[in-house]
Amino acid sequence: MKFLCARALPLIRMLDAHPELSLDALARKLGYSHQVMSRLFSSAVGMSMRDYQNWLKQRRVYDVLYTRRSITQVAYLAGFADSPQFTRTFQRWYGQTPSTARDPKHVRVFIHGGSNQPPAAPGAPQDAG
Repeated sequence: MKFLCARALPLIRMLDAHPELSLDALARKLGYSHQVMSRLFSSAVGMSMRDYQNWLKQRRVYDVLYTRRSITQVAYLAGFADSPQFTRTFQRWYGQTPSTARDPKHVRVFIHGGSNQPPAAPGAPQDAG
């Protein structure tokens, strides 16, 4: 596994820098066949390259979604071809549109510890739950 990770590191670095590249383009750049590159990547990373690229897009979406950028700008910055493609993909990933996800009226906060109730005032009786 160590050998595979060492061989996969240049691939992962290249994907981080150029997430739009296809598996074939990466294989050519690194001197591997498509099949060898696919196996190398999934063995080293534990997921397919397509899943990894989607994960990278998700990371980029959340880096810019909650800024003042438009949905179209977010789509392009995250690597989508256009805003409708981004919206469809986001809805498939999260079950809501990106506009809904960043609307403060729709944001729900979950408090660690199981209860979604606001904390009790100091000195108030505690719920035995």
